[in-house]
Amino acid sequence: MLININTATIQDVQNLGIAADWAKYIVDYREYVKSNPPYPKGFLTANDFNQMNLPAEYLSVLINNVTFDDTSEAQDEDRVANDSRTSVGNSPSQPGTLNSESAEYFFVDVSPHQPNPGWSYLINTPNIYGAILWATQGTKEYIDRFYKKVRPDMAGWFKKNWPIVKSIANGRYGNAWFRGAYLFLNLWEDGIAQADNYLDTITEAGGWDIGDIIPIIDVELGNDGTNGKPIDRNRGVSAQEIIDCVTACADRLRSVTGRNIILYGRGAMRDKGINSKMGCDIVWNPCYTPSIVMHGLEAWTLDDVVLWQYCGDGRAALDEKKFPRVIPNFGNADISVYIEGRNKPSFNKLKERLGIGT
Repeated sequence: MLININTATIQDVQNLGIAADWAKYIVDYREYVKSNPPYPKGFLTANDFNQMNLPAEYLSVLINNVTFDDTSEAQDEDRVANDSRTSVGNSPSQPGTLNSESAEYFFVDVSPHQPNPGWSYLINTPNIYGAILWATQGTKEYIDRFYKKVRPDMAGWFKKNWPIVKSIANGRYGNAWFRGAYLFLNLWEDGIAQADNYLDTITEAGGWDIGDIIPIIDVELGNDGTNGKPIDRNRGVSAQEIIDCVTACADRLRSVTGRNIILYGRGAMRDKGINSKMGCDIVWNPCYTPSIVMHGLEAWTLDDVVLWQYCGDGRAALDEKKFPRVIPNFGNADISVYIEGRNKPSFNKLKERLGIGT
């Protein structure tokens, strides 16, 4: 049975045998196409798929298993004529375009999946201004149990690497090199307890300093089970439970640190229909399409996005000459670029928005 690619969900695309991350990329790219006239209905023909640089087997799957809606060309023209949007990015649900000079300030986020990161190579890479580390997940009880029963090799990873990210920078730290730490939220656990565990974890690793980015809350639904691995418990949580958990966590972090809070994520809000900032102040948006997609962040505007994670494990759609996908001798990485909407980024504004020195 063919599926309509212009209305298909991520799950619909996965059901064709396409991996979850690629299915998400395809749907995100479709939303990007939809919001760029003159193609407001999405993909017109199979030729449009070539722009995504899909693996050959996935391209074949799409060509042989999808159809397109039957909106006529005349209807398309009417839809464009009646569209009040004058440029990409006017609506919070639209993709946005980067200023041509946005490719200046890059950050890499690193987790224990890289047990021994090559920090000396990273610090010497041009235009890299810092690293953001996975600090912990869930409550103390949860993470202690996880370390003991599932991944004992991850225990102590953050405590070891948090001070290294500062020390390798020498005089650059706080001036042209910054570090950050994010909390991967268990949406089914208490938000306040998770915030306290995050803060305690940072304190035990040496605490905050003047070159550190404001607290970051990572909100994701996790694995959906299509890869044969267990379905993440975050997927069973309701939209209101997510809002309550994230808001409680953000409020706790703000009350203790006195700092603003960054929300990382988009897919969870998109899939659960959440239209709330959940106590956070600015956004770190993961999106691997040619232009930044805001679907899922309807509570925000493009100007609220501080970091665009345009590259995941070396996969990206932006010009590789301007937006790196691989760090030499460091390997594939999740890379983000600092942005200020459609304005040229300012280094002083970067430090202000990321809370450096606060």
